[in-house]
Order: sequence, then structure tokens, then C-alpha cells
Amino acid sequence: MERLIGIDGGGSKTRFQLYGASGRLLAETVAGTTDYHQIGIESVVETLRGGLGELGAGVSGCLAGFGMPAFGENKEEDEKALFEIQRAFPGLRINVENDVYCAWAGAMAFSPGVVVVCGTGSMSVGRGRTGAPVRAGGWTEFFSDEGSGYWLGKKALEIFSKQSDCRLPKGPLYGLMRQHLNIGDDVEVNGIIDSGYAGSRRKTASLQMVLLDALKQGDEAARAAYGQAVSELVLIVLGAARQLDFGDEPINVSYIGGLFDEKEYFLDPFMLELKKHIRANVHAPKLSPCHGAALLAAEKFEKERLEEIRQNFLRFSKV
Repeated sequence: MERLIGIDGGGSKTRFQLYGASGRLLAETVAGTTDYHQIGIESVVETLRGGLGELGAGVSGCLAGFGMPAFGENKEEDEKALFEIQRAFPGLRINVENDVYCAWAGAMAFSPGVVVVCGTGSMSVGRGRTGAPVRAGGWTEFFSDEGSGYWLGKKALEIFSKQSDCRLPKGPLYGLMRQHLNIGDDVEVNGIIDSGYAGSRRKTASLQMVLLDALKQGDEAARAAYGQAVSELVLIVLGAARQLDFGDEPINVSYIGGLFDEKEYFLDPFMLELKKHIRANVHAPKLSPCHGAALLAAEKFEKERLEEIRQNFLRFSKV
């Protein structure tokens, strides 16, 4: 069997992995963003060319899967991007999918179920035994991304302002935010946020760590915000699950993203709340998004070998 390549694109970095015929990882590298909305498709092609070159594999004859951020959200632009990628790598059989769909394929090891992603942004993707994938959440940062780091970062600022002007009692968050932003007069926060945070989802999301510290120090408003975030993520999972027909069977659910690293205050409450609503088997990711991208490519180009490839990945994966 030919070598496989899995590419997990992201808004800040892109991971490339090369697998041998046995499914064993042979090489990997990391490059910059491959979000063509940020940098343009020409720059995405150059990032792909550089990453593939660093794998030392060449491209001719390989089967590759690429999870591209925001792919599938603008048909006309997606078609242009796909055309340019395929033209740039004529000897590479490459399948392009949304990056979160690749995350689903990896986390579920290509089994039916729902994956929820919660990092800077949030959304869920699900797929049954047959049919196309479904999604919930992740519409736009303007009115969506509920429960995410970005959403919680904004909540932290909201709570700070309410504690500052006595709409809420002052809790630990108030002092922690003043210290974190080096604020003298509270009103200075407006200029600091406008000039340094408002244009950056990642920087805004970083403020959720201040909120988490406040929660650990007993801030009740911070605790309520994290509780609301958990409820929003459960709703995102339910939204995808309701679009799939699992009947009375338990639904397999997995999770991806930095917020789930906080077990006591995020992952455990999420699992507890989810199981109040549906029968769910919740588990950590079985394979990586790079594996998922490669599996989706195999489904498209080598479907008869998909199960063999899946089992090989599971044998060697350390996820």
C-alpha cells in the first residue's frame, strides 16, 4: 500500500504527518496557518509545498488528506481554493475537507458519533453509519462560538466591567484582571482591549485563563460563566445528535480542544451535564486530526482499503 499523508490545517499552525504502508508514523512537521481567508490561497499553496517538502516524501504517488480551516462555508471560494491546490500538486491524490470534519474522523476512528471542538472557537460535527456529516455551532465569532475560549475571554471582560461599576460584587476576577492587563484606572481597559485584543480571537481567548484563575479562587461570577459555557457545549453536541438517527442506542461522543484539558472545572462538568440529556459514551480522541484527514482521503480514493488503514492507524497511534 502506498504512503499516506495527513494534514491538519489551523488558524495558527498546520501539522503534516507521513505514514508508511503499515500505518506507522514516518515523519512529521509543523508550518504556519493554512486558512485561506487569512492569508490567501497562494500562500496556502506555498505552506503546503513547504510542509510536504519537509516530510522528505515528495508528493508523487502519495494519497493525502487535508483538513482546511473554514472549508465548506463558501462554495465559490472553496472551488477556487480546491482548483489551485490540485493544480499545484498534480501527482498527489489529495482530498480536501473541513478541518473539524477531519477532527471527527480521527477522534471517532471513523465510527458513528459526534465530536465537539472547544478551543479558541467551538462547534460539533457528527456522522451516522451512512450519509453526510452534520454540524452544529461554529457559525461566526460575531454571534456564535458559544462556550469557547474566545467566548469565555469576552465573558471575563464583561464580568470585570460589572464588578468595576458595582453591577456585580467585586470578586477575585476584578483584581486578577487589573493585574493581568496592568490597569491603573479601570476605564483604561477600553483602550487596552481596543488596541491589543479586539482584533485577535486568540488574544481574547487567552483571557479565559484569568477567568479560570478567578474561578479557582472562588469567584462566583466566574463559576457561573464556566457553567454557562458547559451548557452551551452540551447544546452544540445535542444539535448535531438530533440531526442523526441513533434510535435508542447510546451515542459515541468525543472532544477536542484546549479547554477540555481542564478536567475538574470543564471536562467533568461537561460529561455530567451531557449525560443528563442523552445516553452517551464519552471518550478521549482515538486518533489525531491528521489520521482523520488521511482516513477521509482513503474513503474517497481507496474505500476498499479503508478498514485496513483504520486498523493500522489504531495499532500504532499514541493518541
